[in-house]
Amino acid sequence: MGYSNEDIQNALKGKGEHQQFFHDEYLSAIDQYYKEILDLPDGEKKELIYRVRDKTGNWQWMRKISSVFYRDENGAPTQVLNSFENITEQKENESRIFESEARNRALIEAVPGHIFRINSAGEFIDCKIGPTEIDIFNPKTRTRGSFDQITSMNLDEMLPPDYLSSFKHHLSKVLETGQHQYLEFDFYIDGQLRSFEISLVRSGVDEITTVINEVTDSKIKQRLIKNRLKFVEQFNEISSKLIGVSIDRIDENIRGVLEFVAEYTGVDRAYVFQIDEEGTHVDLTYAWNRDGVRWLGEVLPRVSTEPFGWFREKMEAGENVVRALDPERVKTYPKLIQQILSQLGNKSFENIPLQESGHVYGFAGFDSVSNFRTWTKEELRIYLFTARLISSALLRKETEFKLIESREKAIEASTAKENFLSTMSHEIRTPFNAIVGMTHLLEKTDLSEKQVETLNVVKFSSDNLLNLINDILDFSKIQSGRIELKVTDFSLNELGTSLRNAFLPKAQKKGLDYNVICADKSPEYLRGDTAKLLQILGTLISNAIKFTNEGEEKAEAKFLSEEDDQIFIRFEVMDTGIGIHPDKHSEVFECFVQEDSSTTRNYGGTGLGLAIVRTLLLHMGSDIHLDSNKNEGSRFNSTRALNEVRPVRKPD
Repeated sequence: MGYSNEDIQNALKGKGEHQQFFHDEYLSAIDQYYKEILDLPDGEKKELIYRVRDKTGNWQWMRKISSVFYRDENGAPTQVLNSFENITEQKENESRIFESEARNRALIEAVPGHIFRINSAGEFIDCKIGPTEIDIFNPKTRTRGSFDQITSMNLDEMLPPDYLSSFKHHLSKVLETGQHQYLEFDFYIDGQLRSFEISLVRSGVDEITTVINEVTDSKIKQRLIKNRLKFVEQFNEISSKLIGVSIDRIDENIRGVLEFVAEYTGVDRAYVFQIDEEGTHVDLTYAWNRDGVRWLGEVLPRVSTEPFGWFREKMEAGENVVRALDPERVKTYPKLIQQILSQLGNKSFENIPLQESGHVYGFAGFDSVSNFRTWTKEELRIYLFTARLISSALLRKETEFKLIESREKAIEASTAKENFLSTMSHEIRTPFNAIVGMTHLLEKTDLSEKQVETLNVVKFSSDNLLNLINDILDFSKIQSGRIELKVTDFSLNELGTSLRNAFLPKAQKKGLDYNVICADKSPEYLRGDTAKLLQILGTLISNAIKFTNEGEEKAEAKFLSEEDDQIFIRFEVMDTGIGIHPDKHSEVFECFVQEDSSTTRNYGGTGLGLAIVRTLLLHMGSDIHLDSNKNEGSRFNSTRALNEVRPVRKPD
């Protein structure tokens, strides 16, 4: 302590300022100690534990033991024997042990489950009962366990036989290896499945600490989540099939959806009713029911909506109808409804409207026959989503049926049109060609001036009508996709000569200069669809002559380049006619379109010529370009790639 004997003796005898040596907490105890020594019988000892400050100012724990050593003639103690021991280290160890035990107690108390200490014989040494009472699992000793009950039992009394051997096996394994063991057990207690997690840890040579937690609620939640995930997965699969399935299998898949949802939510019947076109009846179109439950089609295959006015109002408002059918309340319903409900045996039902753009055309329903039901929000959401899914499938089915019907009608119309055009091609064009031919022959006979004038009118009209018929027939072939390219060998010069000879008389008759120029560098023979090329160039040249009153027309084939046996030729038709305003350039290539109505009145035509030209060129892998201004003539050009026909060298 660092004090002299004199310092200590003075302090203990109360001489001087002895309080400075002792902790304030023990001053009164020290005073009382000295008083009690005076009355101490011979042979007895008295102990005092206190704290004293050492010479360095630190507090030390001291143990003092006193006994009377000598008395005077009156028996009063005159000398006392004192022994002192510094127990600071002991006290610090005790403090550490106490804190450690306090922490352990806190940890044990923090564990929500029940804690047991068990020996190798399966006897309970000690236990800590959790926040809730523990069940004795063995049905033979069924009770709620308290501390005294548990510690007086062993494992044989606590666990049912089915689980006892497994538990003892793990118990032995922990004692032998020292390895922690973890078990999960499910017990039926009072008819309810309960789940427990059990943890085993060796806590002594022949001792195991066991922690038991009931996890029934968490297991139920896990099962619910697992079931929900499984439902979502399977429902998504069914939904995908229903969305993507062909319309001839939609009915089958709707019934599958109804069965799946009904089984998952535990109802006894699921169905779909659709309102007829008149809106006066609903028809049962899809239904599923559990075994032993009456088939809905036996009771309500078709029913009038008139007695169910309130129900129809709810449906039309887009509201679900949920009912738990109180027998007393059912007695107040109309007789017909009572009869139907009695035949169905419903205790609860839910109906959801099927609607499109606010229009209700039916409803889906789910019935509980076996018991009264209060559906959860999740179940109601499932029913709502199911109704929407079925509604989408039914609308798709209806839409596709309408498309099929429209397509069949379109095919019929197309067939009728083709038959008509085929008839017109043969029955009208053949005799009409004779009329045109006779007109040309009459021109070469001696006619009076009046007859010539009349013949010109007939000739003009017949030519226009023949062109109209030809355009319509060509347009019909294009629309029906019956354009066929017939590739043959041809001479570009011969093609030019044919075009010149065919249109020169018309040009000369109008006093126009007309010329056809062929490329000098072009090979002698090329491969291509000569008929289509003649039709395209012929249409352009005919238009050029028709829309030009003075000036010239020129058709030209220009050689551009040669690449890999392909010859690139630009065909160009130019005139000095009425021209086309730039704003109308794209429109004149559309079907039945001319620049304006005056063009049709003054020059005739169908407005199909340029549309046919462009379609043919696109089909042949090319296009057409127009350069024109109003009253400044027009220039049409198109570039075509044609294969060169190389001459076969004859053997020497």
